[in-house]
Amino acid sequence: MITRWTVVLVGVLVALATGSWATTWRVEKDGSGDFSVIQDAVDVAASGDTVAIGAGRFADATVDAWGMTYVLLDGTKDLTFLGAGDDQTIIGPEAYDPTFDIFGIRCWEGAPSLHLEGLRIEHIAGYAARTDAADLTMVDCTIQQCLRGLHARGSGNRVIVEGCRFVDSMEHAVYAGIYAVDVSLRVVDTEFERFSKGISQCRGSTLISNCTFTGVGMDAGWVGIGIILDEAKGMIDHCTITSMRDGIWLEDIPYLTVRDCLITDCRRVGLEIDGLNDRLDIQACIVADCGTCVHLFGECKDNAIHGNHFFRDEANGGLYVEVPEYYPWGPSYFKLTGNYWGTTDIPTIAEWILDGYDQPECLMYIVFDPIADGPVSVESHTWTEVKGMFRPSGR
Repeated sequence: MITRWTVVLVGVLVALATGSWATTWRVEKDGSGDFSVIQDAVDVAASGDTVAIGAGRFADATVDAWGMTYVLLDGTKDLTFLGAGDDQTIIGPEAYDPTFDIFGIRCWEGAPSLHLEGLRIEHIAGYAARTDAADLTMVDCTIQQCLRGLHARGSGNRVIVEGCRFVDSMEHAVYAGIYAVDVSLRVVDTEFERFSKGISQCRGSTLISNCTFTGVGMDAGWVGIGIILDEAKGMIDHCTITSMRDGIWLEDIPYLTVRDCLITDCRRVGLEIDGLNDRLDIQACIVADCGTCVHLFGECKDNAIHGNHFFRDEANGGLYVEVPEYYPWGPSYFKLTGNYWGTTDIPTIAEWILDGYDQPECLMYIVFDPIADGPVSVESHTWTEVKGMFRPSGR
């Protein structure tokens, strides 16, 4: 008769025989753990192990031909890193030094699975975290005052970021909080503050939900979300983007849904659409007080941009919609019907749309009538917030 204890014993023996019995290695600054240096724990850990890191600043680095690295992985191990909280466990030097090419956590080779939780990575004059072939999960972490944030590459790999903060890029005009190439990217409940680009993704599928992107000043905030999706699908929903140069930049999009987002005070453009191959669905969004609410550039095909609120920046002569002076792929009629423009006066709306009717070499025409005759449903924002943006009917 096979008993419960027989099953347990067999499981233990199999785990021991295959080397899959996971171990937790404790790293403590005061020497009370197994190690006092994170890299020492990484070097002895086996795949599936956990490295639990206590409170304090961990500033011991490995120096090689690539620069300095605080946590270096060879790509052969699935590892979990658990900090004591992003306010207690800190990886990085005391101060930012731009003379070194520095990595916080680096994994160049192999295809491991990495889990980072409860950590702060700061003062890194390079990549706070870089993985070239790994499934990565980052939970409740902060990347602060680094040159670059998270850089992830890998065909088909999954990158999940939840409840994190990307704060104060050290050189605002260039780098992104998250830069992802050829990965399945999921970012939820995450804040980006004063990073040049919040999320920049090239190819791969995407889900960005319930995130905030905030820039301050001329340099601290170029693009909230920039996506070149190529052949994949994606969704951006319930996000707030404020005081960037461009709110959302979409290029060569085959199929994407943008839903229930608030984009305000962007210096140049709220929604930049540079090429549309298949279908773009934008609904229940508010774009307000931007230089141009919607800018279209490149060949754009099918779209469904309905049920949104567009409020131009009247104080600075902002436009509702702008298309390029030269657009040879037409005649093309881009539909923006069923939206609310803060006014129900058709001539006033048309006056602030710059398209083929105004530029002889442009063969793109904006179709915006019929319009919504009043506010439409927007899930994430109270009616008080929405009504505060309304303009009187007429001018």
